[in-house]
Amino acid sequence: MYHRVSGYSESQASNQLAILAYFTNTLRQGNYTDSIGQPSKIVHMGLSFGSVLTTALIASYPNISDGVALTGSGFNGTNEGALWEAFRLNIASTVSPGKWPGRDSGYLTFGDPFANSAIFLHPGMYDREVLLYTQEIRHPLAAMEMVSEARLNLLATHFTGPVLVISGEFDFAVCGGNCNGVFQHPAAEIFASAKTFEAVVHPGVGHGINFSFNATGAYSVVMDFVAKNGL
Repeated sequence: MYHRVSGYSESQASNQLAILAYFTNTLRQGNYTDSIGQPSKIVHMGLSFGSVLTTALIASYPNISDGVALTGSGFNGTNEGALWEAFRLNIASTVSPGKWPGRDSGYLTFGDPFANSAIFLHPGMYDREVLLYTQEIRHPLAAMEMVSEARLNLLATHFTGPVLVISGEFDFAVCGGNCNGVFQHPAAEIFASAKTFEAVVHPGVGHGINFSFNATGAYSVVMDFVAKNGL
């Protein structure tokens, strides 16, 4: 049995961090892997809020991961006011009644595909049908996630594994719409003890790398990073 947690309380980022740490430790013990067996190494990969949680994970538990690849991630905070305005968040149950049963008014989502594209995509680098598809499969976010995210410790200076940070060139969420020249720092200082640190600006795209025309190029960067670091 399960219940939907409130968007105002249990959904806070610290609880999600604890869940991520628990599953990582359980996975390292060989649970959930079936015939694959106990993993020799674990690499954490996240997108956006998932990258925030991953950074908090290795900041709190520096030995829990063998390497991290953070996509749609950055630490500049260059234009957060405009970011939240562009989100145009609405109470999820009023946007798509019945789509997400059991969620209270603390769950929010884009009001329309235009807000979705403003945050995640860049003109000329995505297909309209893909935009509509992402709008259809989206899941709401909890208000408490966003409020409590600011309380996470993101200073991962004791993590010594390899770190990759990659975001789109025109990532509005990460760099205010232009990551050129502002992406390397302060990320390099946040992961000051990393064995290897790479900051990559993926050309031509926005925050939603996965849904852009050259997504496979970003995947190649990530997998090359994993391979050359023996992960």
